[in-house]
Amino acid sequence: MLIFGSARGGTTYLTEFLDTWFDFGMGPEGTFIRPLFRKRSRYGDLALEANRRRLAADICDTEMMRIMRDVWPEDERIDVTPEAVLAHVKEPSFAGVVHAAFASVATLRGKRHLGSKDPSFWSYWRILHDLFGDRARYVCIVRDGRDVALSLSKLAWGEKSVYLAAKRWVSYLEALQAMREHLPPGSVSVIRYEDFLNDADAAVAFLEEATGVHLPADRRADAVHAIESNDYIHRLYKWRRQMSARDVAIFEGVAQGWLTRYGYEVTGGGIRLGPLARLYDHARDLQRKVYLTLSRARSQ
Repeated sequence: MLIFGSARGGTTYLTEFLDTWFDFGMGPEGTFIRPLFRKRSRYGDLALEANRRRLAADICDTEMMRIMRDVWPEDERIDVTPEAVLAHVKEPSFAGVVHAAFASVATLRGKRHLGSKDPSFWSYWRILHDLFGDRARYVCIVRDGRDVALSLSKLAWGEKSVYLAAKRWVSYLEALQAMREHLPPGSVSVIRYEDFLNDADAAVAFLEEATGVHLPADRRADAVHAIESNDYIHRLYKWRRQMSARDVAIFEGVAQGWLTRYGYEVTGGGIRLGPLARLYDHARDLQRKVYLTLSRARSQ
């Protein structure tokens, strides 16, 4: 099970929910797949155990595995070793070793199901399909892009200009549309973040259908209550209160069609930036990133 969406789009909440209620062994973001895939030829013939071991060792040295080994609370830490990965390999291939790494995480955490989350999975979904084929299932979450842009503007990473955030959000939805057109029916499941929080019973039913995991009645009731009792619903549509009218117009100038397609309200006042305005927006994006990065460094 592969989880993705736009950054700051609800993927962390969805991942934690699957981990807690659906018994998925989700670790930190599985961002190692693409960089290791690009240099997969270095490992040679993975039918040979020595080559599989080198790949497994590199996976175990990635940030995802280091976080679980060294950063997680001590009572939750796990150590995914090359031996643990190799013990789970069912297919002597790159995909087989990656799958074994995720299986090792699930086993060491005492979970029945395995999966991974990376908000950027959408940007290399064709690689994922090449690796895992029709076996893979994808759960995707979509959040109002204006809230996404507003959230990103406060962080040291990600797009700082509304224009660039809108372009990125549209790219995500275009990729998602391509996935739905090219992958087998039922393999790509999509839910809006707002709907997930506003209709807890439907949200749990969606995940049962998407994952193929059906919860016992008592556990299902607790999962529904967990959604209904959290505070996230009060954080929806912050853009209405906190985003300037000009920034709303810039975002809608790029993404109005996709906002409408996903059922989000639009003000109808979208504006399109000219070349000079876009150049200024790029410069402002860079300036803001530098400022936030330096501010964070000074505070540490």
